[in-house]
Parts: sequence; C-alpha cells; structure tokens
Amino acid sequence: MRLPPDPAFVSAFWSHVADVDEHGHRRWLAGCSEDGYGIFTWPGVDGRRVKFRAHRVSLELTAGPAPDGAPWALHRWPCHLRDCVAADHLKWGTPLQNSADRDSPSRRAQLRSARDDAGGQLHLL
Repeated sequence: MRLPPDPAFVSAFWSHVADVDEHGHRRWLAGCSEDGYGIFTWPGVDGRRVKFRAHRVSLELTAGPAPDGAPWALHRWPCHLRDCVAADHLKWGTPLQNSADRDSPSRRAQLRSARDDAGGQLHLL
C-alpha cells in the first residue's frame, strides 16, 4: 500500500517514535497489533481510517518504496523488537529471507537468551 503524499502524515508518524535508546532502537509509542508490531492509523481520503505497519512506514520513509521482488519489511539481526522502527534496523526482503532469518542459529540463540532472561516467558511486544 502506498503512503499518502501528505507532509502531515510524515509529521504525525514520527511524533509516535521514541528517541534512539542505548541499543540503537527507536520504539513505536502508539498502539501495537496482537502480534506486537506497531500500527499507525491515518484518516483516509474518504474519512475511513487506514492502518499501516509502523516498521513498514519507517522503512519506506527512509529507504523508499519496497523494490520489486522484496516486498517485506524485515528487522536486521540482531534487532528482534517488533515495535522497533529504527531505519538502520530494517531492510526490504522476501518472505523466504524472513523465514531464513527467523530460523538462523544466531537468531534462535538470541531469542532463547531473551526468553531465559524473562524467566521462561518471552513476549516480543
């Protein structure tokens, strides 16, 4: 879905993004979906609200539209925070690349460590 060509859209989006933390993350401060990804809601042209995944908006605003053949907004390793919208933590990719990243030994070890730190429960919100 194309982003609205409205400067107010860009301003409103960035107003919901936290400053960079000590790990380089920029967390989404507004609502999140049930799966933990940030959701940015914008009034549509006809008054119907349009919802965007916040990490996709961030990537498109900073890197341009998704290239042909790589329509997914992926988090770069080692970022595993679904609500992180830091441009340098994101990249365009394919569903296959997303699955390969998720299943990589380094990502698995990272998620296992985070789960252990959380006392056996890992909530990526």
